[in-house]
Amino acid sequence: MSLKRRSSTPPTRVRDFPLLVEKSKGDKDKMVVHLHVIVLDMDDLQTTTSAYVSVLIADDTAAATLLLKRSLAQCLNFGDILSIENAALIFHNTHLVVSLSSAGRLERVGEFTMVFKENPNVSNYVYTKDPSGLMVLDRRPKPPQPR
Repeated sequence: MSLKRRSSTPPTRVRDFPLLVEKSKGDKDKMVVHLHVIVLDMDDLQTTTSAYVSVLIADDTAAATLLLKRSLAQCLNFGDILSIENAALIFHNTHLVVSLSSAGRLERVGEFTMVFKENPNVSNYVYTKDPSGLMVLDRRPKPPQPR
């Protein structure tokens, strides 16, 4: 049985997030993405009391942080494969994260069987404001040194 996707737009690759930010030039409508990702990790729901939860997601190109309402995150498990439509790329402090917009849709489409990359994590990239007020990529974290 194959699942039909509701959106005809192909999923955005996680590694392309910095490029999308650069091309959007501050236009939030251009920072809306459709994703097909796997859940790798999330905040401990037993110890945190925050209204939002950080969820580490990844596809076959890179990883990123997804901010979700606590009530939605309680329905997720590690290894869930998600189809996310109308997710917004936003800045949390100086880091780029994915957030489900009000028109967004999150659907669990499978579990455990997806190729993914944990590195690079595009949410670890640091952004700063340029003189015109736009967020620009300042630096990427150094890759871990092989031992």
